[in-house]
Amino acid sequence: MNKPVVFVLVFFSVISMVNAFADEAEREVLKIYGRAYPEYSIYHHSIQVVKQTASPVTISVAHATYIPKLTGDVVRSRENAINKIDWWNYKDEGILITLDANSETAVAVQYGVHVFNSFNEYLGGFEATEMDIPRTGMKWLYRNSDIFTFKGYGYVFVFVAKARLEDGSIWTYDPEEVNAQIGPKVKRFKLEEE
Repeated sequence: MNKPVVFVLVFFSVISMVNAFADEAEREVLKIYGRAYPEYSIYHHSIQVVKQTASPVTISVAHATYIPKLTGDVVRSRENAINKIDWWNYKDEGILITLDANSETAVAVQYGVHVFNSFNEYLGGFEATEMDIPRTGMKWLYRNSDIFTFKGYGYVFVFVAKARLEDGSIWTYDPEEVNAQIGPKVKRFKLEEE
């Protein structure tokens, strides 16, 4: 009789851990000429910034916004009627990644971005490269054939992968440090050294 109780307790603790990590996305409804169209929305998700002890770059703000195909199509077709200028960023289906970062020594940076869907499955990742000093409002659009599975509870990890410093040296991330933070939260995920 104790076994089912233990199973239920373990099951609920695992479910609550996943829900606490991947909160539901905040929905924003498109407005055209002041009228709200709930069927055309974007979804704001949080991003987990991986803490790195030796990184020459600090990521201070990170956002992920899912843009469904239908919303992107409407924004493109009604570009003159959209009331909010920010909607111009949402013309294409995908996940818009926005980062604010700073550094005293970096002159170019590659950010590692890894995307997971609402089912805690790895959708893929990319190196978001900025060939200038880190700044506020850097943006990249991530696309994938299964991107729609990100909509409700998807999440993103971001970290500094490489940085070219003023003195010409290249700083590279420590895979063990990054894996130690991502790995426990996501099954079967491990970055390999280059």
